[in-house]
Amino acid sequence: MKDEEYRTPSMNMRDRVLYSRGFLRLAGKTQVYGTNFGDHTRNRMTHSLEVAQVARTIARGVNQSLENDDDKIDEDLVEAIALAHDLGHTPFGHAGERQLHKILNYSNKRVNDILFDEKAFESTEKENDVQLRQYFASNCGFKHNWQSVRMLKLLCNEYQGGDMLPASKFPDSSYMVNAVLEHSSRSYKEENQANLNYYNNHLDKSYFSVKDVHKSDFISNLISNADEIAQRHHDIEDAIAFRFFSLTKATEVIFDVDNEKGLPLDFTSKRGSIQLDEQRKCVCDSDEFFMKKISHIIVGYLVEKYTKILVNNLQNCEDKKIEDDYYKVMEHLGSEIKKMVLTSQNVKRMDSRGEFIIRRLFEAYAMNPVQMPNSTLNAVFREYMRQCIKSTDDNVLKGNIQKHLNKENGVYLFEHAFECRLAFAACYELPEKEKIYLSFSDNWMVMSEQVEAKGVLVIYKNLFRICLMRVIADYIAGMTDSYAEKEYQKLYGVVHEIVQ
Repeated sequence: MKDEEYRTPSMNMRDRVLYSRGFLRLAGKTQVYGTNFGDHTRNRMTHSLEVAQVARTIARGVNQSLENDDDKIDEDLVEAIALAHDLGHTPFGHAGERQLHKILNYSNKRVNDILFDEKAFESTEKENDVQLRQYFASNCGFKHNWQSVRMLKLLCNEYQGGDMLPASKFPDSSYMVNAVLEHSSRSYKEENQANLNYYNNHLDKSYFSVKDVHKSDFISNLISNADEIAQRHHDIEDAIAFRFFSLTKATEVIFDVDNEKGLPLDFTSKRGSIQLDEQRKCVCDSDEFFMKKISHIIVGYLVEKYTKILVNNLQNCEDKKIEDDYYKVMEHLGSEIKKMVLTSQNVKRMDSRGEFIIRRLFEAYAMNPVQMPNSTLNAVFREYMRQCIKSTDDNVLKGNIQKHLNKENGVYLFEHAFECRLAFAACYELPEKEKIYLSFSDNWMVMSEQVEAKGVLVIYKNLFRICLMRVIADYIAGMTDSYAEKEYQKLYGVVHEIVQ
């Protein structure tokens, strides 16, 4: 029996994510608490698995209300999206993400001084200076949901050409790309969208082209809410386990008896119910039982409410009370978690430590990039080549570059590793006003002494270093917490105690 006889394209998409190295590394990345905080805390992988479970449950609940099979949601597609939604997340959680965003908006003076001439950021009317400022402006910003799209379409080199989900093979991949992007806001709330120009300028718009906009929005909304539901319950469970919430305080927060913002005390689901006196009894009997029971109730309540919201929307039935109840509970639990956990001393100390490590790693790699692996140095050339395709009018050069990027023999652009390192050193150390030429010889790129000619790739120092910044960010974003710590120790010879 052939695979296609019993496996759908969505199942294959899901498995490509599940077995990718990017997904495996999520097990070593912080969710809220550092991965060294305890053996039972959530990490990015366990979070993604829980999101997938919640999303699939909601999709199945909606499908049961639909009579027409053509209207039903592809549960395998929903699961694939949920597993992939955090592929682009950094080590050390959102603290690491924001630190890379700052660096890629040129706010780290040390990195700027290492890579660029002190006059590079000055505003003059010289043609070269204007062009350089345009390069800076079009290459700024980092955000994990945008980075997840890059992981799916450009950075997962386990598959030919780096595209994990080629549209020719997976026609529904655009729904996946859009939902991965929309699970989190497209921009930072306190900052301008222009600060994320890199993704808008360098991601192919065809990635986001869908046949059915309504279907795409529906799936994206489902994934976004499944993500939030998973966060609410596991953040509270972890907070209880690590004593941010006492059991009594957790009961008060979840049910919010005084202000009626939490779950209703008489809430009953198909999977069980609990009353306030039973809650107090749980506190006395078993911490573990209490935590599991509370998580059971939170997920049951929120999944049931949200599924009803989706079904009502599909059936054009307005029930404002269901929506009000759902969003009221979500907002209340999120507010309490932020107040009691995310702003706590221990979490803030872990965040600051992660920011410090990422900042120092970036500085070290910018100062001496050849400390990075061969594949990462190759990636700088690949990034430069992608940008040249967009900026050149030379069709011969475009064809040569695209052929080189798509070749079947992997990510390497040079026949031997030492050739790549020599070429990288030559490009990195270029004097400010000079340039170097790389030409295509059969299957490989080679350095050339020839003058600039049609079909030859010209390396300009400042743009090359801007591309280097992006690839350093990609490299660091792909690290686990522990790998980033070990790299920091190797580079700086310093061992910091784990802060708990």
